[in-house]
Amino acid sequence: MKIVCVCDTGVVVSLMIALKVKQAVCDLGISANIDYLDLSALPSVNADFYVLSKINSAAGEIKNINKNKVISLERILDKEEIKAKLKARLNL
Repeated sequence: MKIVCVCDTGVVVSLMIALKVKQAVCDLGISANIDYLDLSALPSVNADFYVLSKINSAAGEIKNINKNKVISLERILDKEEIKAKLKARLNL
């Protein structure tokens, strides 16, 4: 499974989300390739899931992505929120 974490610039916020996603998938026992990038690169990347803040989920680049692949976070550093949303999407 490939999970891409996204923010405006692809630096600090997306990296922090990626670190929390790595912790969450480890806790859930899921094998995943996790990457992070900026919004402008999003259309060129194929992934099973795209994880981003609720604020960025309204950005234009995300509008053409299948909504079932988008995981929008209220609290980007909340590992429990990430785990709950991954479990829901994966039917665990």
